[in-house]
Amino acid sequence: MLWARKYQKSGMNPLALVDRHRLRHSPRRIQEAVEKLIWKVLKRSYFTTECRSLQYAYDDLKRELKFAQENRLIQSEEAVVAYATLQRRVKSVDMYWRVASREGIARARIVCRTAFPDGLPTVAMAQAQIDHTPLNWVVICDRTGLPLGRPLLTVAICAYSGYILGFYLSFYGPGVSSVSGVLRNVIRVKDDMVAHAGLKHQWLSFGLPDELVVDNGLEFHSFAFKTMAMALGTDITYCRVRTPWLKPHVERFFSTLNTLTLLKGRVTKTVANVMRIDPYKDAAITFSDLVKGLLMFCVDVHAHEPNWNKMATPFELFAESIARTPPVAFPNDLEQLTLATGMSKELTLSQGGIQMLGLPYGCVDFKTIVNKHGHGLKVMCKWDPDDISTLYVRDPDSLAWYTAECRWKSYAQGLSYNQHRLIREFRRRDLKSPEREESLLESRLALHNHWLDSTSSRGRADALKAGRYQDLTSHKVLSGTASEPAAPSIAQLVAPAEITLEDAEVPSFDSFSFASA
Repeated sequence: MLWARKYQKSGMNPLALVDRHRLRHSPRRIQEAVEKLIWKVLKRSYFTTECRSLQYAYDDLKRELKFAQENRLIQSEEAVVAYATLQRRVKSVDMYWRVASREGIARARIVCRTAFPDGLPTVAMAQAQIDHTPLNWVVICDRTGLPLGRPLLTVAICAYSGYILGFYLSFYGPGVSSVSGVLRNVIRVKDDMVAHAGLKHQWLSFGLPDELVVDNGLEFHSFAFKTMAMALGTDITYCRVRTPWLKPHVERFFSTLNTLTLLKGRVTKTVANVMRIDPYKDAAITFSDLVKGLLMFCVDVHAHEPNWNKMATPFELFAESIARTPPVAFPNDLEQLTLATGMSKELTLSQGGIQMLGLPYGCVDFKTIVNKHGHGLKVMCKWDPDDISTLYVRDPDSLAWYTAECRWKSYAQGLSYNQHRLIREFRRRDLKSPEREESLLESRLALHNHWLDSTSSRGRADALKAGRYQDLTSHKVLSGTASEPAAPSIAQLVAPAEITLEDAEVPSFDSFSFASA
């Protein structure tokens, strides 16, 4: 009744119901000089990156008060400040700046973070959050049975429903190829994939998301990723550094992966005095089985776990939303999807075509560009990161895309971009190996000795004879049958008839004598 009378007497003003105890101001009984000393000590001893305790600042304040009393700057009764008074002065400072002065701006953002209602998605596929994480399991190869290591998982998740839109698993680390793979998985219709895996439920996600929420990884700031987003008509939102709560759905999904019941090959933290099994020796799941298991988890398990905040499952939220507002499907065929989500870079068109990481590409349509612009022109090129046998080149005038085939077809057919990079890196290390360098030094020394022997002083007759003895002809040099110089055999110096001994008949002769006359 008292509230009603106050409300009526104030002319229906709701401010009359506010408790005036909240608005009262208690006068401070501390003198201005002492107040200045308190804030001076707090700034010097408490609000610093050394993170000293408040008790340390209180002891420092007592020393300052005693010094001021001895110099007759304050009275003796004013030189006493309670510890609770110092606590109230600290709490009067805004929490953000209180934490920032002691632990830094990044820590203050974490402590004082809040969720703002503005900008939250209201329909499915309005916002897709993308991120990478290494899995905590070592997998083995399907063909050899040898351990491969920890694969990297790239996931796209709907921010409205928490429904998994697509994932991509690889061993190449976070890069443009992983982002391209997950975007293709998001856009495509997955009915055939689900039927082949024999899953119980449908994978409903397909189409183009309106916005991509990503962190500040180098792959998300690359020219190729921005070109993909532009070709798909999708916006990009970059989260601030060290603010994982701006994409909470994908971070929460990564934490649920640790609840999987796969025990063998699991990578765990080292704990003191606890026996640790090497995951590379304990690995028991193949890569294909891991991919199928993740597919089952995303479609049949995670999508049907209840969200107690929204009192519904991600599958129900996503299905209800796309029934009300269907997502935008990709308007072109799969070849255009490969072109839109492929890796891109500006390469130089030279006389021999286009070179990309040592691979030559050629096309008859290049003649149109060369006749108009000449050689040395930078052109936009795109390629499928999973198959680099084909390169798509854009005409700078008509903006049409030409298809250039790799001239090394047997090598590039079905070869991925990352495989080619690894092959080149392996070959580069092989060429720079110490054994090859030592062999190269020996070859250089042998060549040096060869030229020294060849240019040493000798007579013309001796040089000519040496050439004759070695039987040097152009045919033997070109055919590779020329041998090292060797001493001539006796057969080359003496005729065969001179060294052949035969039993010949001794002829009979008539004798005669010379008589003197």
